[in-house]
Amino acid sequence: MDGFKILLDCGWNDRFDVNLLEPLAKVAAEINAVLISHPDTEHLGALPYAFGKLGMRCKVYATLPVHKMGLMFMYDHFLSRSASEDFGVFTLDDIDAAFSAFVPVRYAQRSCLDSDGIGITITPYAAGHMLGGALWKVHKETDDIVYAVNFNHRKEKHLNGTVLESLKRPDVLITDASNTQRLPPSKTRENDLIEAILRCVRQEGNVLIPIDPAGRVLELLLVLEEKWSQKQLGAYQLVLLTTVAYNTLEFARSHLEWMGEHVGRYFDMERQNAFNTRYLKLCHSIDDFRALPPGPKVVLASFGSLDAGASRHLFVEWAPDPRNLIVFTDRMQAGSLSREVYRLSQLPPGARSPLKVSLAQRLKLVGDELIEWQGKKREEMPGSQVLVPNQRSPAHGFVRDAKPVTVVCEPDSDIQRTTTHDHASSLGRQCHLLDGVNQVNSSNFAIFEDESWDPLVIDFGERVAPENFDSHMHLWLRKSRSCERIEIDPDNFNPAPAPGNFRADKVSIGLEEFPTKILTKMHDVYLRAAVHVCDFEGSSDGQSIQTILTHLEPRNVVLVRGKPSDTDFMRMQLQKSLVRAVIHAPKHAQMVECTSESTTYRLELSQDLLFRTRMRDMTGYQVGWVEGDVLLSH
Repeated sequence: MDGFKILLDCGWNDRFDVNLLEPLAKVAAEINAVLISHPDTEHLGALPYAFGKLGMRCKVYATLPVHKMGLMFMYDHFLSRSASEDFGVFTLDDIDAAFSAFVPVRYAQRSCLDSDGIGITITPYAAGHMLGGALWKVHKETDDIVYAVNFNHRKEKHLNGTVLESLKRPDVLITDASNTQRLPPSKTRENDLIEAILRCVRQEGNVLIPIDPAGRVLELLLVLEEKWSQKQLGAYQLVLLTTVAYNTLEFARSHLEWMGEHVGRYFDMERQNAFNTRYLKLCHSIDDFRALPPGPKVVLASFGSLDAGASRHLFVEWAPDPRNLIVFTDRMQAGSLSREVYRLSQLPPGARSPLKVSLAQRLKLVGDELIEWQGKKREEMPGSQVLVPNQRSPAHGFVRDAKPVTVVCEPDSDIQRTTTHDHASSLGRQCHLLDGVNQVNSSNFAIFEDESWDPLVIDFGERVAPENFDSHMHLWLRKSRSCERIEIDPDNFNPAPAPGNFRADKVSIGLEEFPTKILTKMHDVYLRAAVHVCDFEGSSDGQSIQTILTHLEPRNVVLVRGKPSDTDFMRMQLQKSLVRAVIHAPKHAQMVECTSESTTYRLELSQDLLFRTRMRDMTGYQVGWVEGDVLLSH
């Protein structure tokens, strides 16, 4: 817009194929601002890579829930993959760099862009679909551009519908064609889902619902919690299994003002937060899930594509059992494992070929592998110490390998002394304050040469429990990078990481505590479990989209994000209903010119002219009349 480059969303898919971002790589460094509409991977998944690898440096505008939930999305992606592979597409620093550039805004809040974007204002409006989801209106002078993708006009349990119909006659409307032929959701979808789940758990089966970690999962949680309460299903365990489960619910509880009437009315009347769940159990890893009591379980696990995360592991384990059930709540991503599972479920059981699914697991090095790793580290860093397991106490974790060290000291006297002591003694001396003992001219001066120091005995003779010391140190390491103050109750200490507001790092997931290796196994998975598909995607159907766009009466319509068949169908329908509008359906990397035909000039009146102009009050405004000739200077 007049030379100011605005990127509308910056999405990716769960496979994180870098080749898909080649068009973005060409312009990433030139982008002046980014507008994000929803917090899922399809709308902001490429931001960490763009900031970390492509040189993007600009402000990112989004609502506060999109900022918070989007951060949970990307943390879950990184933590899930790093626990089972050497994930290097982007790092935690890339995620933090991208989300530190966010500028949170509220609905209907006008924001003026700076620098080269002077005169351009952006305003978000409620889109539905996901918490904090936004339509964007970009305004400059007489031109209005509305960006509206993945909106939902229906009220749901935790969200109101979109307000798109209130934005009349924009100059340009940019919308997606992916929902063109979508049918309205069934009115019995909730009952159908519960009946399918009950049939499964009553025959001692398990239910797997692959979902996103912080988007549409909120609607599903409210539906299942309500049904569990109505039907008294407490005997069946309801589990949310993501690496950010606790944080997702905490953010949802603190953003009720962004939600719909159902949640607000429940809070006003009952003084209860709808996301203070009664039956839901939170698990942050497969190990946490294994520790649950035995019995039928209904598990909502990330990710919905089954390409990574806990859902992939549970699918491999549960798919061969005919008593189990797999529930898909949205359209599966093209090329994903979930799409292949759905395709197989449409075939007769005898015609289903086995799925080849690879599972990776990160294991600690032990035995000869650990010794070999230590040798390589010593070769790479000959002058440094290598962390090795403590041989006296396996629970103690790591101490530095003690060995004789020769130190040449240079005291204030003319005598040069050479002392030999072990590394443990030098560790002890680091705790002493050198003041008034000797004048030290060198940092290598050893004051207490002959002192013997036992790291497991304190000065008062009490033995130190290595496992307690190690737990406290690991907790400190997890929290030190986020600069948070830690309050530790010695009587009620839990070495597990306390969920809440956190800055994820490799220490918190155990990637830097021990040398590890990646073990990958290929599984032949026979799909014998039942597959149930229900529409909880939260998007408007094709007929409703056409009706809404007709009422908007835009002058230009640009159709993006859709299969060629959907795009062609949408273009033909809009050409019939919007006779005067120009419908654009650009192909990949094609440029569309939507320049306004009107000629507009901006006049700046002098203060002297304004002072001499007679003003009158009219409906709250000051109105005056100035008549004269305008001379154009070339």
